[in-house]
Amino acid sequence: HAPRRGTNWPTFAPPRWQVVTPPLTRAIHKCAVNVIYRTKDYDFMHAHFAQLIEFVRNGADDCSAWPYGVCYADIFAAAVGQPQSYLIRNDSALLGVIMLFPAMIVVVGLQPNLLHPSVLAHIGNQMLADFLAADGRDVERHKSHYNGRALQDDKQRLFGSDFRFIFRKQSCDPHPRLDGNFHLLFKCDVCGQINPSSLFVDKREIIGPPSKHNAVSRSEGWNVITMEDLRIQGLHVEKWEPDALERYLKQPFNYPHDREFVNREASQNRSQQCFNCRMLVTYPAEDLFI
Repeated sequence: HAPRRGTNWPTFAPPRWQVVTPPLTRAIHKCAVNVIYRTKDYDFMHAHFAQLIEFVRNGADDCSAWPYGVCYADIFAAAVGQPQSYLIRNDSALLGVIMLFPAMIVVVGLQPNLLHPSVLAHIGNQMLADFLAADGRDVERHKSHYNGRALQDDKQRLFGSDFRFIFRKQSCDPHPRLDGNFHLLFKCDVCGQINPSSLFVDKREIIGPPSKHNAVSRSEGWNVITMEDLRIQGLHVEKWEPDALERYLKQPFNYPHDREFVNREASQNRSQQCFNCRMLVTYPAEDLFI
């Protein structure tokens, strides 16, 4: 079913991502391919959706460019089968697929890095209800089914007021600074992604001998300590078992809680796009962490 109105689907450059559930992501996109195959032939598919087909066939460990939106219903209901489906178009181009399963509604973009939280809000508020109404379906009953028993997820913000969609595109791989300094980090309040700000601090100002009031790093790999850092703290790392040393270096590290690390340049609120969901995040200096 083609909508009578278009929608703006913003695109953005594809950074590297790691998604928590790659098998589910591939399965959802495979269903989208099957939906299009019902009306388009092989040549059309490979001319217009070669990247999508390649991901479905061979992208078992790479979900970086293929997020999806989901509105859960009964999570114990069947998640597979032939979904009720709708095609999303902009002018003459196919942009995405909406699929209604018993357990969930899924929105899939047909090109890499196409789906965005703002699109889900538009679909939740307008497009899906219009599709269902045009089919003569009871929109309120569908809302009750998918929202009445929706899966609770406190770590995600829900988009849309009619059908509550969650944007599924998970954390960017951490990249410590090449110069060895520590990022000053902030957390996106939309999707939970840890982001490096443009500010940093000399790690020698942070790490040091153990304190009675230690804090634990929350960087999840964006800031790391090295063997040399442990030596500075007075630890005899040469006597450690290699495996134990490797495990220790991968753990969150402690630093004295009373160390001042917020750069004075961050005294006012700053705004930056989240790497993950691309929403603009405004954060004060006191929300920065290492």
